[in-house]
Amino acid sequence: MALSKDLSQVLIGNYDGSLTLYDFKERKSSSFSGLAKAIYSIDINSSGKLAVASQRNGVLLMDLTGFSDAKLVNQQSNVIKSLAFQPNSDILLTGSTDKVTSWDLSNELIVHSYGSSGEYSEAPIFFNSSTNSIYKKESPEGIEQFNLTDGKKNRIKVKDVFDFRFSSDGDRLFGKVFNQTIDVFDTKKFKRIDRFEFSDLKAFDLDQDDRTIAAVNGQTIEIIDIGTKVTKSSILFPDQVSATRIEFIPGTDFLATWNTSRAKFGSEDDYSIRIWDLTKGKMVSTLSGHSGTITSLTTLKNEFIFHQVSMVPSASGH
Repeated sequence: MALSKDLSQVLIGNYDGSLTLYDFKERKSSSFSGLAKAIYSIDINSSGKLAVASQRNGVLLMDLTGFSDAKLVNQQSNVIKSLAFQPNSDILLTGSTDKVTSWDLSNELIVHSYGSSGEYSEAPIFFNSSTNSIYKKESPEGIEQFNLTDGKKNRIKVKDVFDFRFSSDGDRLFGKVFNQTIDVFDTKKFKRIDRFEFSDLKAFDLDQDDRTIAAVNGQTIEIIDIGTKVTKSSILFPDQVSATRIEFIPGTDFLATWNTSRAKFGSEDDYSIRIWDLTKGKMVSTLSGHSGTITSLTTLKNEFIFHQVSMVPSASGH
C-alpha cells in the first residue's frame, strides 16, 4: 500500500495482480487490471502524479492524472521485488535479484547500478537524504549502503537484522537483532553507537521526534526514552492478546498493534488491530472483523487505512 505525500490518494496492490487507486478528494476509485500477474512493491512519487508497481519482468509506470496509459518500463530478466521513489524527484530506486538500480524515469535512463547478492531481494529499499544513499538488506552480514554521490558501496555490519528504522534526520539506523536487542548505528561512520536490550523483543517503532521507542517485549509494551534509555511506562497485554507489529499513530498519544501471522494464543486466527492510549496506559479499542493478515497500516486524519491479505489465495481486501 502506498499513500501520496498530500494524503489525498492511496494505491493498493491486490493479490490477483490488479491495483486500486482511491482518491479521497474526488471521492472515487479507479482500477488498473490485466497489466500484471503479480505485484511485489508499489509507490507514489512526491507530486502524486506518477505511481509505480514492480512485477515479474519490470516496473509498471502509471499516470495517475489519466493523461497517458500505463506502460512497462525498466524491463529486466530478473524479478524486481522492491522499489521506492527518491523524495521530490522522479528518480526510481529498484532492487532485483542481481542488482540495485536508480532510474531517471523522465528519460528512462539508468543513473546508477550496483551488483547485489539478491539473497534478500524482497527486503524494502530506502533512500536516506542525509547521506544521499540507498539502504537495503542484501546479505546475512549486514545492510548495504549504495552512495549516489560517489558511487561507492558500503556496509553496516550487523547480522540478522530484518526490521529496521531510520531516524528522521537519517543519521541513525535502529535495527532489531533477533529477539534480544535494538542496535543503533551511525549511517555515516558505519558503526554501532548504542544498544537497547530486551528479553523477548517482537516488534518496535520510533516516534516522529526520535525521542521514544515503543517495543513489544514478551507480553508487555514498553515505552522507552531514547536519550536516557529509561523505560517511562509499561503496559501489560490482556490474556489471549499478543502482537508482532506496533506503530505510533502520528500526532497522537496512541499506539496500534496487530499480528502479521497466526495468533500466538487460542485456536482462531486473530486479525484484530488494537489501539492503546499511552496517557491512560491501557488498551482502549479493538478493530475486529478482518478476514486476512494485515500487511500494512497507516492513518489519515486519525482514520485507519489498512491492507489485508486473506488466507484464501483468490481474495484480497482493503
